[in-house]
Formats: sequence, structure tokens, C-alpha cells
Amino acid sequence: MQDTAPEVEVLSDFDGFFARLVKEWIKRHKGAFNHSKVVITSGPYRGYDVKWEKTEEGVLKLDFYSPYRLGFHLLPKEDEQEMVDML
Repeated sequence: MQDTAPEVEVLSDFDGFFARLVKEWIKRHKGAFNHSKVVITSGPYRGYDVKWEKTEEGVLKLDFYSPYRLGFHLLPKEDEQEMVDML
């Protein structure tokens, strides 16, 4: 756990939506952070809204279904809060 916000690295994000979303989640996070870095990818043809993977190096990888940024398949508030807490 660390007091500083995790670094955000974007590998694929069509218009910056997911980077902005994750940065908003970081602002909403309470307490120490569980990860030193968040890596963002996104694309079509996903069977999920967002999938995550945690590495032993303290990196949280988030892969988003790209139509999510257009309002399709919005995460329920409980799931979004879970993502905020996971940071």
C-alpha cells in the first residue's frame, strides 16, 4: 500500500475516455493505494465491460470494452465502487 496515487499508463484508449475515468476513480479513492501503476487498454469485441488483472509488481491492468465510453453497458454503481476501492 502507498499514499501516492498510482501512475496511469495508457496503451490503447481511442479518445482518452478511459484515462479520464480512471483518474476520476483515483480522485474518489479513500486511503492508501493498493497499486503503484494502472495500465489501460481498450477495444471492441470484449465479453465484458472491464476486466482487471493484478500483478505481483503492484500493477493493475484494466481492459475496457470500447463501446462502454459511448454509454453502452454502463457499470453498476456497486461495480464501479469496487473498482475505485481496488486501486
